[in-house]
Amino acid sequence: MNKEEKIKIFNEIYKDIDGFSLSLSERYKKGINDKSFVYGEIVPESFCEILEKASIDKNTIFYDLGSGTGKAVILSKLIFDIKKSIGIEYLESLVEASQLAYLRLKNILNLEDEDSIKFIQGDIFESDFSDGNLIFINSTCFSDDQLDKLVKMLLKLKEGSRLIVLTKKINDNENFEIISEGLYPFSWGSATVRIYQRK
Repeated sequence: MNKEEKIKIFNEIYKDIDGFSLSLSERYKKGINDKSFVYGEIVPESFCEILEKASIDKNTIFYDLGSGTGKAVILSKLIFDIKKSIGIEYLESLVEASQLAYLRLKNILNLEDEDSIKFIQGDIFESDFSDGNLIFINSTCFSDDQLDKLVKMLLKLKEGSRLIVLTKKINDNENFEIISEGLYPFSWGSATVRIYQRK
C-alpha cells in the first residue's frame, strides 16, 4: 500500500470526527479558558514531510503532547510503521474520538490489538514521556512559562532525541540544537516548524 492509499484511509477514519466542536464544547462545559487548549489540526501530507525531516524511522517512539483527536499519532504509525506512537490529551472527548478513529483503522486493516498506538488521558505537565525519541509539541498557543516548564521536562530525553515544535522557539541552546526550520500548512494556516535535537 503506497502513501496516497494510506492517506485516503486516514481521511476516511476521520471523515465525521469534528475535533474543533468536541474541544470547544468540553472546554465550555469545564470552564477552561487557558489559551493552550485552543484546538488545531495537522495537514496529513505536510505533516509527513515534517516527520521525514525529523528522521522518523522504525525505531521511533513518537509522542504528541496535546494529541487532540489523535491525527498525528495515527498518521505517524500508519505511514511510517514506527515502534510506538502515543498521544497525551487532557480532554476526554478528544481521547474518545482518538480511540474511535483507531478502532476504525484496526477494522479497515484487520489489525490485532497491540500497544504500538496508545492514547492517554492526562495532563502533559504531569506525564512521563522520557522514553520517547520524537516529540511533537503544537506550542502555538502556549505561554512562555508553559513552554519553559515543558523544556525542563524534555531534559530527561536521551541524546539524539528530536522535537517538532510549532511557532515558538526553545530558549535552551545548551541542551537543544535546531536542525531544521520551515513554514508548513496546518488547519489554522501556516506555522513555523522547528525541529530540535537533544544534545
